[in-house]
Amino acid sequence: MKRAAIYGGIAASVLLLAAAAAGVLVLRSDWFRDKLRERIVAEAERSTGGRVEIASFEFDWRNLRAAVGGFVLHGTEPAGAPPLVRADSIEIGLRLVSALKRDIDLARVVVQGPEVRILVAADERIFRYRHPLPTHKRLDRYAMLVVGARRWGLHASCTRLVYFGKMPDD
Repeated sequence: MKRAAIYGGIAASVLLLAAAAAGVLVLRSDWFRDKLRERIVAEAERSTGGRVEIASFEFDWRNLRAAVGGFVLHGTEPAGAPPLVRADSIEIGLRLVSALKRDIDLARVVVQGPEVRILVAADERIFRYRHPLPTHKRLDRYAMLVVGARRWGLHASCTRLVYFGKMPDD
């Protein structure tokens, strides 16, 4: 009986060690790096509704850190227009919540060299449409700026109306 318990313990230890070694091999593999890159792009596209491009991608499996270079997020801008968001690099720190459930959270996000294009609707379009879209028309007197964000299922937006010059009576 004692010998069976020892062999069982040794077998369990060997299996645990083999599983840990397999996990390290998977984390170091190109397959996992490509899957992680695809997941980051898919999550960014899902959460923004835009199209994401990444010029370079690196993954440090020891520190669970991903580095994205040349990040570009395209919104609804016309062809040839600057993208909605561009960043020189983004560092993403990951935290393993549960290996069995494949649950990973963001621990940190550091953005270097961000460029954000803000779209502004102007003048008569503000009064004509509930959600005026920006056009190539130059701003004359009246502008509406809208910023929206979503976090944990909560949508929040802030709208500001700006008038340049003396306000009309109506």
